[in-house]
Amino acid sequence: MPMPTPRDETTAPGWIVKVISRVRKQQTAPTEEAPLPDGILDLLPDPTVVVDADDQVRAANRAARDRFDIAEGAGLAETLLAPDHRDAHRAHLGRVMDGEETETQDRVAIQAEGSEARVTLSVRAIPDTEPPLFAVGFGTPAPATSETAQAVAEADARRRTLRAVLDALPDPIVAVSRAGRVLFRNRASTSEISQGDGSGIGTLSAPQWQAADAAMRSGAPVVGEEAIGDRIRLTTRIPVRARTGEVVGLVAVSRDVTAQKADLARLDDARRAAEAAARAGGEVLATTSHEVRTLMSGVTGMTALLLGTDLDADQRDFVETIRTSGASLLRVVNDVLDLSKMDAGMLEIERSPYDLRQTLQAALAVVAQQAHAKGLVLSGTVDSRVPAQAVGDSTRIQQVLANLLTNAVKFTDQGSVQVHVEPVDDGSALAFSVRDTGVGIAPERLDAVFEPFAQADASTARTHGGTGLGLTICRRLATMMGGELTAESAPGGGSVFRFTVALAVPSAAPISPDAWGTLAAPEANEPEVDDSEPIPDSPPIAPPVGAATSAPPP
Repeated sequence: MPMPTPRDETTAPGWIVKVISRVRKQQTAPTEEAPLPDGILDLLPDPTVVVDADDQVRAANRAARDRFDIAEGAGLAETLLAPDHRDAHRAHLGRVMDGEETETQDRVAIQAEGSEARVTLSVRAIPDTEPPLFAVGFGTPAPATSETAQAVAEADARRRTLRAVLDALPDPIVAVSRAGRVLFRNRASTSEISQGDGSGIGTLSAPQWQAADAAMRSGAPVVGEEAIGDRIRLTTRIPVRARTGEVVGLVAVSRDVTAQKADLARLDDARRAAEAAARAGGEVLATTSHEVRTLMSGVTGMTALLLGTDLDADQRDFVETIRTSGASLLRVVNDVLDLSKMDAGMLEIERSPYDLRQTLQAALAVVAQQAHAKGLVLSGTVDSRVPAQAVGDSTRIQQVLANLLTNAVKFTDQGSVQVHVEPVDDGSALAFSVRDTGVGIAPERLDAVFEPFAQADASTARTHGGTGLGLTICRRLATMMGGELTAESAPGGGSVFRFTVALAVPSAAPISPDAWGTLAAPEANEPEVDDSEPIPDSPPIAPPVGAATSAPPP
């Protein structure tokens, strides 16, 4: 049968597609490995090669065999094209496999004698072939002008530079089409080729394709870990979109994180061991501190009894020194005991009903004598919206208040120390604010005062004493009670320490104002607690001498 003469170099694959398709249909018993009839491809004047889906050569005409060093079963890109053009050809073949209509591509081929020549390549799918076959036609490009030659040379240079950069990266990089065809691999990824297909590019494994397909379906970058043998790899899969916005492929960038994961595991083990050791040490310290506190309580108790006996002036001074020192040591032991219990996880927060005003008044009584001795005005107010009773740990609330008040009185030489209680966060929490007119704290030191054994400056311990544990314990207690402890201050402008606790109201009815009459009346030199608004049906109370506010009605 006479064959039409191709009109140009780009039509050869079209003719060979028709010829091979017609021959395949005429075969009475075709098989997957059925050889193509000899001489069919030789009718074409231009070099033509038939490849399979892996780009392996299945057949070639005489023009191709005369011009190129072709071996059946070899990869076309690996043997016939210059290195800089192999990935582009594979991508071209992948698009044809996906059913796209592609245009003729400019390539650089390696001829039989080893020289390079610029050619045009067109790829067409051969219908009715199983496995799929593709016709690759080599043509001669039109003569290039100096401008086009320079543009082609610059494009080749950019392609080589990009390839060199990608190959220099230590992380594997793979590009695939929407149908899962591998279009590109850099050098770092070639060691992970899932099957040796002779092309040097390989295919995706089933898990890799599932992950790539999921990322392309989502349309957004996906980061995930995956196990590759005994290695752990972190892979970022980035969908690639066409100008129309359609996802047409994906680029995957991987990094071996096996060493980092091993380091993290070792650090985690070390952290757990350190925490266990700290808990064990905290338990020992908590037990020891408890024993010391028991003994110190006996010492302070006996000195109090001794002060009640007949003593001369010197003896009373000695005993008073013992009592003061013992009380200071007991405070240190209490702080160490609380901190060690917290570190050991042994400190628990109780939840029981308590009278907030009694708790506040007890905390104020702790510092009343020191405040009176320094001539300070000590006061406490409670917002009328605060319920009469709440559920929580009154002992720990009083401890935090007493610590903040003690610090306020200690660092205030003149003026006042005020406590105010109000509901916050729509009534779900209580806020306690302790405000003083003392020396203040530099803003850059505010965070430091909450660190263990830290104080506002180096001279504080010498001038005012203390271990630097009080605020650390207070902040942890506030956190354990569902709140937080913060501070605002400025040098010479006083300080405001504010802590919050979660507010819960007992199911029983709150204490009525009349029930406050059961509280003991404060001493003349003690501060009293006042509601911000008058108590219903109660007469106003005049504040006692030295206090700025009034007490609940007796």
